[in-house]
Amino acid sequence: MAEKGFMEPRDYFDIYCLDVGLGNATMMITPSGQVLLYDTGGRTTTDRILKFAHEKGVKGIDYLIVSHFEEDHMGAAAGIAAALPIRNFVDKGKSFVYGHDNDWWMTRRYPFLHDDEIEFVGQDDDRRYDEYCAVRSRGNHIVVKCGDRVEIDEELICDVVCANGEIIRTPMTGNPKAGEPTDVRAKAPDKRMEDDTEDSQSMGMIFKYGQFRLANLADLTWNLSGELFYPVNLIGEVDVCIATHHTQSIPRWLGEYFYCLSGCSEAEAFGLNPRAVIVSLGAKGHKVGDSIGIDSMRKAPRLEGLWQTEYFVSGGQQNSNSPKDYCANIGGLVTATPYIHIRAKKDGSFTVTNSRNGFTKEYVK
Repeated sequence: MAEKGFMEPRDYFDIYCLDVGLGNATMMITPSGQVLLYDTGGRTTTDRILKFAHEKGVKGIDYLIVSHFEEDHMGAAAGIAAALPIRNFVDKGKSFVYGHDNDWWMTRRYPFLHDDEIEFVGQDDDRRYDEYCAVRSRGNHIVVKCGDRVEIDEELICDVVCANGEIIRTPMTGNPKAGEPTDVRAKAPDKRMEDDTEDSQSMGMIFKYGQFRLANLADLTWNLSGELFYPVNLIGEVDVCIATHHTQSIPRWLGEYFYCLSGCSEAEAFGLNPRAVIVSLGAKGHKVGDSIGIDSMRKAPRLEGLWQTEYFVSGGQQNSNSPKDYCANIGGLVTATPYIHIRAKKDGSFTVTNSRNGFTKEYVK
């Protein structure tokens, strides 16, 4: 029997996609009251995470799930752990890029770096991972690999579909359309260079609560994400997906390596075929990107709404905004932590609510 969660039991599954700018932080409260935090966002948003937890009466985290060891997904972990107890740390084990020097990092990240980040980018990455490991050592550490099932809640199934550069190779059971050929309307993903950074090592999970399905593939990059959905759909359809790699799409003219860091192919959009997509990306978007990724996700045949944690004002996605009712943060003074809230029932129906204005859309089964 699992330890009693930090929250009270409920007859639904709550998912809060928090606005952490460019990054991911998703707090989940399971039917048994277990509190999951899937990624933390960067260190500059620590206070925003803690403020949200206080607003919701969250006294601790039962499971901190870290998809991969990059700033925008785990930078706030140490700060959160200093303020809230964390019982279990779930991750893929070791950093894939630890110990690389600045020259190595510059060949893989220079278009995305600010001037003050260039000189110490390698040291900063190592230090951040060391800080996380020190915090992790104070709790129960659960290392997962591709194909594992994480036992958290009797009513919630959490399946790992990618981790450490591996993906599942047989179709998932119990998911609609899993094992079927890729939809003929989807453009086949081309083969690109291999990504040798943490993004390609991302731990992605499928959450199942009754008939409800949620996908979060973290920052999985082009080749591996493409193989999950082409030529056969290995995952199947879901109800909600948190958009892979923040819908990042890098144009080929920037170079073959950066081109491979893109995500959200048409094969993925048609394969997951979600009814709702959540894009967790800052207002500035991807400064060297284009809109192909987010435009591809909008082609999902069942899509009824693409929700954003922030409204885009620049970058490759700036002309691909949803109506502002679907955006948690549209700029201006922000006093409460903005978020998109999903409340799912076992029959597969769910609602999505914008915290800023209370706008709610019902997704009936």
